[in-house]
Amino acid sequence: MRKEIIYISSLGHNDIKNEFQKVLAARKYACFYSWDLSDFLGDVTRESFLLAMPFNGKIHWFLLRELVKHNDRIDLEVIDKCVLSGSPVTIKITLHLNEKRQLDNVNYNFSRDVDRNNSNLKIIEDIRRKSMGGYIFSLHNENAFTLTPGKQ
Repeated sequence: MRKEIIYISSLGHNDIKNEFQKVLAARKYACFYSWDLSDFLGDVTRESFLLAMPFNGKIHWFLLRELVKHNDRIDLEVIDKCVLSGSPVTIKITLHLNEKRQLDNVNYNFSRDVDRNNSNLKIIEDIRRKSMGGYIFSLHNENAFTLTPGKQ
């Protein structure tokens, strides 16, 4: 995988806001832990994650910050494009840990909801194969971030 740019979406857009809870309830997502995000979000005491969800044939990305960790789930705060630009409005969600104690829903593969040639889909597949630990996550500008493969 080469360096890729992903864009953080906004729940301020009605087409995303209206579908977010439905997609979440259907467990249609990929979620990856990233220590790089904690540094970016300015709170290294709470773990951070990258969430990918399908809406209208595209993959939308959100940042998540841990609020409370339970035995089988984690309560999280969604950091979307609006929050990044200074708006304090956030939503809270709960994701369940899988059998590997990760938040990723590995049973969901996006194939029915996203074109298989989508570059974001390739990012998700590559991260699932190699883990997020093999990538450097960094701010590109505003709501754009780069995912760069680390040395393997």
